[in-house]
Amino acid sequence: MGTPRHYCYRYLSWLMLSAVVGIAGCGDGDKDIINKLTVKKNGDGSGRVVSSPRGISCGNDCSYYYADDKRVTLTANAAEGSVFAGWDHDDCTGTGVCVVTLDESTRVTAKFDRSLAGVWEVKGNGFAVEVNAAGTAYDWYEFTPLSRLRVGQGTIADGNMYYRDNVAISFAEMLALSEEAAALPVADVTGPTTDPEVNFEIFWQTFEQYYAFFDLLEGTSWQALYDQYRPQIDQHTTADALWSVLAAMIAELNDGHTRLYDFAGERVAVSRDVATAPSRWMMENQEAYQGVIAAYLDSFDADTNVLGNGNVVIGTVDERIGYLNIFAYDGYADTPLAPFEFSLLYLLSAGRRDIEPYADMLDTVFSRFADMDALVIDLRFNIGGSGDLTKMLAGRLTEERFLALSHRVRDGGYDDYHAPVSHYIEPEAVAFLDKPVIVLTSSNTVSAGDWQTLILKSLPNVTVMGEKTFGIFSEGIPRQLPNGWQFTLSTQRIYSAEGEFFEQRGIAPDIAVTPDADLLESGRDNMLEAALQRLR
Repeated sequence: MGTPRHYCYRYLSWLMLSAVVGIAGCGDGDKDIINKLTVKKNGDGSGRVVSSPRGISCGNDCSYYYADDKRVTLTANAAEGSVFAGWDHDDCTGTGVCVVTLDESTRVTAKFDRSLAGVWEVKGNGFAVEVNAAGTAYDWYEFTPLSRLRVGQGTIADGNMYYRDNVAISFAEMLALSEEAAALPVADVTGPTTDPEVNFEIFWQTFEQYYAFFDLLEGTSWQALYDQYRPQIDQHTTADALWSVLAAMIAELNDGHTRLYDFAGERVAVSRDVATAPSRWMMENQEAYQGVIAAYLDSFDADTNVLGNGNVVIGTVDERIGYLNIFAYDGYADTPLAPFEFSLLYLLSAGRRDIEPYADMLDTVFSRFADMDALVIDLRFNIGGSGDLTKMLAGRLTEERFLALSHRVRDGGYDDYHAPVSHYIEPEAVAFLDKPVIVLTSSNTVSAGDWQTLILKSLPNVTVMGEKTFGIFSEGIPRQLPNGWQFTLSTQRIYSAEGEFFEQRGIAPDIAVTPDADLLESGRDNMLEAALQRLR
């Protein structure tokens, strides 16, 4: 904001007359206040801002002086190939007109982005987004060489893609993962069908085009599985027989993120069972397990020790060691996105809703731990969720930005991949720095739990204790078949900052400790005891 400027209108208007007849300059009582309105433009698009009353036509004339307290209405018009993304000013939001009252000199910024209209193919995942000519709405498609199915639609505003009135992803993020296409892929199948041969082919082709771990198959290949099972499918194949074939095929992949769902038939086929012995006791006896943990804390009250809609348990030990148990990296929003849908758009929207409440919860946790000398982060029963939340926790344990991991998706053949996408950790304000941290893991540390372990293990003050993690790092990308069944598959290869690959291997602990199920049943936790002993 600038300082109001004073001008003598009479002096300006009668300048020449005063020179002739000797009129004196005006005094303070004759001065009027005028204020300067300046319009700035940013973004990678172009457009014009005009004002009412006249004065601004920006374009070229991007500032003008108006009388004090004058109300000025600004209107933004995008050029062809661009869209107006919104205003940056306290009194103006959205993409409508901007009305400012000039009680002082004021600056307003208008953002113009390049038009989003057209078709964008998400790299390596078989998704396409078609944006309307106005750049305000989109349709979301899944495709294979045989099929193109519309599976969602939403709106675009303020640079974000909305799904059910919730932000799914910013368009800038989506564009970073996409390539512009001339048109939607041409396909023979564009709608529902129960044809068993068509559904088999689309299922097989989806994996053939996008699955990331065929190099981990042992004793067979995806083509060999096609050759084995395709002859068993014809027009007379029953739904049950088709289900059995597809389930048998994914079982060969040994991938915990690959599953087949028939929600109408209430059945699920799993490629790799997440729950493994000897940590299975913790999964099958959750309430008893939490009771064991509570016994080690200085005090326990559900109203103060259980946070994040039941996803987190915190406490202190010996009044100097903080304890943070995270069971999941989703479900933190008080009002979940409903009704549930098995789609990537749904999962993206739900994940975005968790970010703010999860950040608030972390503020609470680390404020309470400010005076602690050490910290235990317990991920032994973590069932996964959003990778974005794992990066947020890591940001509480560092004061420097660092590369956490990267991911790649396929670009054609089995061994052809797009350039890696890097994931960085940004330091957060309420932090726990330069103190020892022990991360407890087990074979039930899964998915986002794998991510969290991989990220934290790179920090110099962190020691990982327990068992090797489960080892499923890629996001389970949801897909649909024309017959109504759904499935997930892994399309990403995740690498550590050093370029190491841990899929199906898991993250090995720095100090191995095996859970003792007999002790757990008796009310003792030998893994937690080992961590506490190291910190005491």
